Amino acid sequence: MKTLLSPHYLTICALTLGNFSAFTKDATQHFDLKSLEAATASIADPCREATVGMSIGNAQGTGVIIDPKGLILTAHHCVDYEGREFEVILSDGNRAKAIAVYSDKASDTALALILDPAPEGGWPHRPLRPVDSLGDLKDGDWCVAYGNGGGLQLNRPAPMRLGRVLGLHEWQGVKQFITDNTVVSGDSGGPLFDIEGRVAGITSNVSPKSALANHHARLSIIMDMWGDTIRGEKALPEVDALRELGKKNALEAQKKAKKSTLSEEQKEQTSELLRKQYGEDFPQEVIDIILKNSALNAKTGAMNIQITPSVLKEITAAGHDLVKLGLITEEQNKQLEELNQKNKEQANEQPATPRTEEEQTIEKLLKQQYKGQDIPAEALDLMISVAKYNPEKKQLNLPLTKEHLERLKKLGFDPLAKQKKAKQDEVIKQALQKKYDGKLTDEALAIMMDHSHYNPKTGELKIELSPEGLAKLQELGFLKDEQVKSNKVDYDKLAGQFGDSAADISESFPKTPEAIPVYLDDAQVCLATPIRKEGLLLTKASELGDKAEVHLLVKGQKIAAKVMGKDETSDLALLKIDQELTLPTWTENTSNLGQLVVSPGADKSTLGVIGNRPRLIPEKLIGAGNGNKAVLGIKAHPTNESDKGVLIEEADEHLPAGAAGIKKGDIITHIQGVAVANIEALSEQVGKFIPGDKVELIVLREEKTLIISATLEDASGSELFAMNATSSTAQKISAKGGKLSTRRMNFPECLTHDALIWATDCGGPLYNREGKMVGINIARYDRTASYALTRKSVEEALKRLLQN
Repeated sequence: MKTLLSPHYLTICALTLGNFSAFTKDATQHFDLKSLEAATASIADPCREATVGMSIGNAQGTGVIIDPKGLILTAHHCVDYEGREFEVILSDGNRAKAIAVYSDKASDTALALILDPAPEGGWPHRPLRPVDSLGDLKDGDWCVAYGNGGGLQLNRPAPMRLGRVLGLHEWQGVKQFITDNTVVSGDSGGPLFDIEGRVAGITSNVSPKSALANHHARLSIIMDMWGDTIRGEKALPEVDALRELGKKNALEAQKKAKKSTLSEEQKEQTSELLRKQYGEDFPQEVIDIILKNSALNAKTGAMNIQITPSVLKEITAAGHDLVKLGLITEEQNKQLEELNQKNKEQANEQPATPRTEEEQTIEKLLKQQYKGQDIPAEALDLMISVAKYNPEKKQLNLPLTKEHLERLKKLGFDPLAKQKKAKQDEVIKQALQKKYDGKLTDEALAIMMDHSHYNPKTGELKIELSPEGLAKLQELGFLKDEQVKSNKVDYDKLAGQFGDSAADISESFPKTPEAIPVYLDDAQVCLATPIRKEGLLLTKASELGDKAEVHLLVKGQKIAAKVMGKDETSDLALLKIDQELTLPTWTENTSNLGQLVVSPGADKSTLGVIGNRPRLIPEKLIGAGNGNKAVLGIKAHPTNESDKGVLIEEADEHLPAGAAGIKKGDIITHIQGVAVANIEALSEQVGKFIPGDKVELIVLREEKTLIISATLEDASGSELFAMNATSSTAQKISAKGGKLSTRRMNFPECLTHDALIWATDCGGPLYNREGKMVGINIARYDRTASYALTRKSVEEALKRLLQN
């Protein structure tokens, strides 16, 4: 399942709230949090009801219904082209068919229509912000985002997120909103509402390195293009005509994909997107590896960038660190290492042919030659079979052909990686010395090389100094008159001026006890919450490791604390210090959707909103539609050059298809007797089954027709899909913005909120706007959400801890 985000109105609120786009301060000169909460609470349910999930082939996104007849606004990259049909999932779980009416790539927006008959009273919908009279949202205006971040989930309604407009940024030549309404993959196409619940924009893309960098298409752009249709002044195209257009667009895209590899322009655009997602210093060599394995989607004509395990192996073989690049999280890397180790152990259990004495000598020499590089067993076997050893001269010759090198890269090893890097470093070094007339010292040269990017194909050398790098060079006497020129947006600075926790807002936060940081050695790992005045506190157990004692920072003093016990169910640990504590006061009121919350951190407090009603947090996600509830486990060829069915690019032997005997190059033509012409059709059919079901596949292999039975797996239960909730694209993007909690699933009743905290802020209290405690933060789940144990969950856990 792929969630979408571009590594991208006729109803009036029952309660008239006045103009909340710019709240005023009350008589005490404090920001009016009470009025803001009245606004968010009143629009929470109506806005959610108008927000729909979208299942498009094997991808998922979000949209918003804007009139009772079923007009939907969404993102272009969700639908790809006009005339494309897809399924929408309403907030109550009901489903309907829809079709893309208009789509604009430049602004990343699209207009669609629900095809099913409207229920009595029309489809649930929200009005549009009257941009003709009010204009677009302005810097500092409050807004609310909804969407299906991380994909559609049956056990989680679309969560609400609160924020403010921080400014504008340019995307593909079109200006978009920047907000601190945190969004992530799966939120694409979701609505951005003004504080009165009117649609003001559509979620488009994010910058992964900052959770404050959330970008939305502006409503004024949409109205300039399709306002006459949305207002009913212009008739919609006939559905039959749209369907014909959809077929034509799909065929055109398929023809383009079949006859072409990536053009230079497409490569440049893709490189730009990768650097936007993974950072300006994303290496060109890695981009080249990804481009080599990318192609145009046969169905849509869109770029199909799949960073598969084989691609990751090749990147690793080239000497790059996947975690540092942001391609995988530390947790995923650990899982990958464990899986590799398990595979090695299984391989070692198989009786192997003993190496000859000469082969043992060759193996020893190869390991010496590539010291410091991990050579996979299969790659080592291949090199041993190719190598020539002269025992008289004690010389090793390794005559690798181009085919050998390609094979080794696929096995996760590049014999030329060190030479390539050394050669590239030498080229950069010479270019820098030439540019600066040979005057750079070794220290200055090292700094410059760390900030240089060299493209071996074009010979272009880019130097992108950070402010810190420039300052260091200037200390050394270089570049005295230069300044760092950057088009990068300073999101932290914008949030400091206009964000939901900026100074003008935070001064109105309730007065609460200081946060109590928990330290292992000298590193802060989480916070603690006083729970009994005689020195008992609760904190996040999984962050403590096996330590029997930790240290707390209480009123500026470090104090030793004993770990008295841990509760596995809630992930809470009980701490004891020899000091009396001031206790927070629990609220007596029920926490609800749209309620404001304040989360204290070691450095500052942040404002958020309760985005979902109290619920259990499961160990595994339950996907909706054809997402992640059952998996066949194949990767289709990106261009799907077969006109007979689905051409297989990969079928991992650890997943159902591969285990059943499906191989690369096979073509799946039918599943359970139903013909499947492309991956979207196959995905749709798989989505009709549940894990454990056996399906019969008709497969073409080298002119032979085979019938193969495969047993579908629960994606979240498979080793390669382990903890899907914590290893998705959305999680990769989230991990680039800050540290996520190690344990972030499987909790008793929790509140979900969007106050911007990270793993080190968990274990501390969560307050309402009156300063009463509503829960204890237990996990930072992703870029958009944190979980807080409710009073009920905390008291039950405390009871278990005190009993034990």
